[in-house]
Amino acid sequence: MAIVTKKAADWGRFSAISQEAKYRLVWRSYGPEKVGKNHFAFTAPGPIAVQSFDIGLEGVVEKFLRDGKDIRAVEYEFEKGDCSQEAAQVLRDAFVEDYEKALKVARTIVWDTETELWDLFRYAEFGTNDQGVATTKPRDYVKLNSSYRDLIQQAYDTGVNLCLIQKVKERWKTNEKGSPTPSGVFEASGFKEAGYITQATLCHSWDKEEGFGVYLANCRQNMGLAGETFYNMTFPELATLIFGEESADSWS
Repeated sequence: MAIVTKKAADWGRFSAISQEAKYRLVWRSYGPEKVGKNHFAFTAPGPIAVQSFDIGLEGVVEKFLRDGKDIRAVEYEFEKGDCSQEAAQVLRDAFVEDYEKALKVARTIVWDTETELWDLFRYAEFGTNDQGVATTKPRDYVKLNSSYRDLIQQAYDTGVNLCLIQKVKERWKTNEKGSPTPSGVFEASGFKEAGYITQATLCHSWDKEEGFGVYLANCRQNMGLAGETFYNMTFPELATLIFGEESADSWS
């Protein structure tokens, strides 16, 4: 009897998905000032490359440098009120060039803050209105969003940890008189799709009794941790919880 062998299926451009674990975390950290966002990021594996629009390094980074951690920084000066669209485009391109260099040499990259970076990208793309004010009126965001997502995607592709530090803004509500008034509720400010494209969202806080708090709002790799709050936790501790004990050596 002739043996009939089953012909392998033709999958065309489809390829098998690798089962190899990728121990890198792309996350966003948001919260008010002085609640440990930078400190937490600096506990991530080095070398660390910081792309900074902020003054949040001073008073925080020194401890890690004394302990021997390799942390490098580039500082960018961006003031929308004193910056032409052309100058913003030059600054944006310099940021991208620095980022692509960091992807090749760093283990962790920190955008401080992503809120200001997103403002830079929008201003470089759209400029201002006739009054010289950056606006949020309808624009063609398709190209801008795509290029911005691609920057974040490069961290996934190269296996580099990426931290997006975001500022917060207060929501407004309507009071009983029909007038807008502060609500006391704060939300992250920056690229609106950041929550979708990152692996985890961390909300930082400070408690006089407990110390620095990290509320894990969501986590793609381990949703069982979502809704948990941890105090004085380091990046290696959280990453090990997310990826499992087998990943522990990857975060030193």
